[in-house]
Amino acid sequence: ATPILNAHNVDPIKYVGEDGNPFGRDIKGIFKGCCASVKVTDSYSDGIRYIIFNGLKGLSDWDIGEVSENEEYSKALARSKYGLAPSGWTLDTTRIWEYFAFGVVPVVIADGIIEPFEDDVDWDSMIVRIRRNDAHRINEILDAIPEDEYQRK
Repeated sequence: ATPILNAHNVDPIKYVGEDGNPFGRDIKGIFKGCCASVKVTDSYSDGIRYIIFNGLKGLSDWDIGEVSENEEYSKALARSKYGLAPSGWTLDTTRIWEYFAFGVVPVVIADGIIEPFEDDVDWDSMIVRIRRNDAHRINEILDAIPEDEYQRK
């Protein structure tokens, strides 16, 4: 994840406005992170980052790449509908909170992730979960989500 949630670095309201996002969301999905050269067989991210960097990067409505400068990343987040949160070395990521701050629906791509306070918080009403074995279908799965369901999230 990036350091943008530090209020001294970025104020999400500057990018999405107080009444939601007046600029529109023309990017289907975003992922900015490390390890573009990871192999599908590498243990890091269980091959999911390989799928992201090699399967989604070339699609015109996706913004996939290595970590970018805060201003550029913030502008892209404000235009994005979904944000990918693949597994890494840890069980969770601050990336989800970045996505929430910018009104982006997090897409958790991993098996066995338990979000904080899962017994009390209806995470499935706010995020999309994709199992590791379905990671190659990210684009298809997100395309199948009706607009009204996306808006509720």
